[in-house]
Amino acid sequence: MSTHYPGEAVATRRGSPLLVGVKSSKHVVTDHIPILYGDDSGDGSHSPFRVKRMNSVINVSVEDAGQMEMEYYFASDASAVIEHTNRVLYLEDDDVAAVHEGNLSLHRVNRVSDDKNAPENTRRSIETLKLELQQIMKGSYETFMQKEIFEQPDSIFNTMRGRVDFETNEVRLGGLKDHLPMIRRSRRLLFIACGTSYHSAVATRQILEETTEMPVMVELASDFLDRRTPIFRDDVCFFISQSGETADTLNALRYCNKRGALLVGITNTGRERA
Repeated sequence: MSTHYPGEAVATRRGSPLLVGVKSSKHVVTDHIPILYGDDSGDGSHSPFRVKRMNSVINVSVEDAGQMEMEYYFASDASAVIEHTNRVLYLEDDDVAAVHEGNLSLHRVNRVSDDKNAPENTRRSIETLKLELQQIMKGSYETFMQKEIFEQPDSIFNTMRGRVDFETNEVRLGGLKDHLPMIRRSRRLLFIACGTSYHSAVATRQILEETTEMPVMVELASDFLDRRTPIFRDDVCFFISQSGETADTLNALRYCNKRGALLVGITNTGRERA
């Protein structure tokens, strides 16, 4: 925010997570916001620092625009805005979100991403959260830790739902099904994480080695990057992050992606971030 541009707010993401909560009094016609690029100026200039202000606003259309009431919330996590709205738009690295006179627009300096293998995405989608307010409140518990302890049976059951068949004693992981032949032929399995996610990998390393008969390495993401660990194309790298936004883990993911390894993400969120 700036006194030079009253009534206007601008936010950008670089590394840390950022989302925009969208609340409207009328039905929003479109859930897709196009991205405007700084290299779309049309004047032959390709300066990487050029972002035009002219024609930079894309309206979020509603059915009755005459009485439109729009509210926007900038936050790093959906739990901060769920009491106001369940409609959010997740920003990617280098995205710039601008709000002016009730209109939301998205910008990027250029079309080139840091990840050369990432497909170009010319729009961002507004998503509807399934999260409910009572899920993030303490409720009748004295502390959040106490709540997490007593909710463990339900959490484990929900994790196994649709994945474990107790009648046939089979485990079905839809995200890995198509990649199992490649995983079986791999050189080694690497589990890369931070904090409690790292300790969960340490706790399961032995059983993974016994069941897969493959070498399993567990790496702390920050230490993994400091050592510039050798990664090969026939490695399989598992990245564990409860939020899917852990900075060191994401940096390790980008490091391994550049070296051609197969990447697998394990998160506690239904949204794909990698």
